[in-house]
Amino acid sequence: MKNFYFMPALVLAFFLMGCTFWDEGESVSFTLPGEGLWVIHGACSGKTFSIEEEGPEVVLFIGKNEPCALLASRKNRLEIYGAISPFTTVLDLETAWPAEVFYSLTAGSTDSSERTARQIQFFNWGRLIEECRDYEGNLWALDKEHAMKAIASGKFKKSDLKLQD
Repeated sequence: MKNFYFMPALVLAFFLMGCTFWDEGESVSFTLPGEGLWVIHGACSGKTFSIEEEGPEVVLFIGKNEPCALLASRKNRLEIYGAISPFTTVLDLETAWPAEVFYSLTAGSTDSSERTARQIQFFNWGRLIEECRDYEGNLWALDKEHAMKAIASGKFKKSDLKLQD
């Protein structure tokens, strides 16, 4: 008789857990560097997008544990701020270059380059952000094309971060 009550309770428990714990996405709040109108370009789940938002934050619904890159700038300003979730959600100047690499890889990949899409998803973006801190103030002089090719091939190493010739 115990098993008669136990089985429906077990099925109900799995159903409820599936509804609440295994959502396909999550809301992520990105903090912009100030208030005002921002032009934002993003890359999430293999797609790119562009929006305009009022600061100081923007909330996006993205795939759970999927990396998502944002690039933001004020209209008519040259400074670009970036972030790559889940490693950071605060847009800053130091993360702009890695976020630009992420965005460019996503924008350049097509359905036929499934390998590149997998590399983007599983690449250690947090490590790239940390390695780029060594080039503070000189990030935009790094060879982006060389780094993108290495990441897309799955053979990226620290020595692939080098200044343009």
